[in-house]
Amino acid sequence: MPPSAPGACDATCARDVARHVVTAFQSELACTAQPPQPRGLRLLSRRELQATLADLPGLGGPAAAGMGAACGLTRFTFVPPQGRTVTTVHVAGSFNNWAATIASGGYALVPQGDRFTLERQLPPGQHLYKFVLDEKDWTTDPANPRRAPDGYGGENSLLEISCPGDCGRVRFTFDPGTRPVSRVHVSGTFNGWAPTAALGGYPLSRTGNLFHLDRTIPDGQHLYKFVLDDTEWIPDPGNPRRTPDGYGGGNSLLDVDCAGGAGSGSPLAAAFSSYPKESRPEGFAFDDHGPSRVVGTGLAEAIFRVARTAADAADLRAMLGCTVADPACVKGFVTRTGRRVFRRSLTPAETQRYEALALGAPDPVRGARLALRAMLTSPAFLYRTELGEPSGDRYVLTGDELASALSYALTGSAPDDLLLDAAASGELSTPAGRGAQARRLLATPRARTHLGDFAAMWTGADGILTADKQPSQF
Repeated sequence: MPPSAPGACDATCARDVARHVVTAFQSELACTAQPPQPRGLRLLSRRELQATLADLPGLGGPAAAGMGAACGLTRFTFVPPQGRTVTTVHVAGSFNNWAATIASGGYALVPQGDRFTLERQLPPGQHLYKFVLDEKDWTTDPANPRRAPDGYGGENSLLEISCPGDCGRVRFTFDPGTRPVSRVHVSGTFNGWAPTAALGGYPLSRTGNLFHLDRTIPDGQHLYKFVLDDTEWIPDPGNPRRTPDGYGGGNSLLDVDCAGGAGSGSPLAAAFSSYPKESRPEGFAFDDHGPSRVVGTGLAEAIFRVARTAADAADLRAMLGCTVADPACVKGFVTRTGRRVFRRSLTPAETQRYEALALGAPDPVRGARLALRAMLTSPAFLYRTELGEPSGDRYVLTGDELASALSYALTGSAPDDLLLDAAASGELSTPAGRGAQARRLLATPRARTHLGDFAAMWTGADGILTADKQPSQF
């Protein structure tokens, strides 16, 4: 159809187009005569930047490992022990009535090389689950360190799903430091000041040395305390707001206000509200036109504003999974987070630079946020590279560049850990490897949403709601 004028293509036009296709492509295409694809950098579009931040654990998206941008999208991965032959693996848990077989409702994992993987949408809340091997051997998830007793002398894997922006969703976190604490629960006006978890207290889960819980709390003002091992009641050290408890101590004070609606007023959403939109050259329907994206003063200010807001709002404890005062913890944070932010492993120089920034601040929490902010303003994050490596008389994209190309093309966001692992192992260097990863990505809810956005831009439907309308007709 004529570019920018689809309405001009009537029945005659359609026949002319068909005749042109038939006559122009009678012989095979001479691919060798095509100009080579230019090497270069591609600045993330506004939409890509939002999706990428939403996929980073502890920032816009859920903090649990393996969670994607779509709330509840959970990734399960199982690698059979060395020497163990496994034919089928499925997930059984509180979300599917502990299905003993795949036929009875178990969520089957798909073989992918040396591992089994599955992405599945799960509802918000706390879930218990196990992997079932060959529909007979039940085992906890080796990749998930969070556990809860299963009542039979063993353990279940524990999974918590929370949706950032959900109105009333509150994160409770308690760091015991060197104190020997086995159990922590929250007791307050919202659960009748339950003295134990069995009587209605909200138990916190343990990851490393940290206890944490995401819980939806109703609208209103609430008082609460942490209860350690069902005996010691203390206010929340992470919440400076206090009110007298009537016994010479203090209760923690919590306000939940949903008047603005779920997610309204989010600092990151506010930062993006003033982020410059992309220009679309004549005849180009999409918002990712690389050559027209030039970082001027306005765009640079918006980038720094978004990075600062994201770093300041990041849930560092969820991102680190350990105490920020521990230098080894901060170093692990730099390595793990840097890999996801830069969509590749950090170079030794980069690792040293961000570790120095994180550990050089007087306050370790502030230092970690400064390192994260620096990563989010780095060209290595803001630009997708398509530079490649020399191979004879041409350049070939690296595994990491292929991973980004696949992920942004099919999901509109950054590569996940599985795709980065595939790039590092060389899997993406073969058509079969690229095809397997493409099929996996296309099966995710993120791909459906992204391809829907593509179709809306392709047809011009994305501009309907913001288009100028004649008041006499609308």
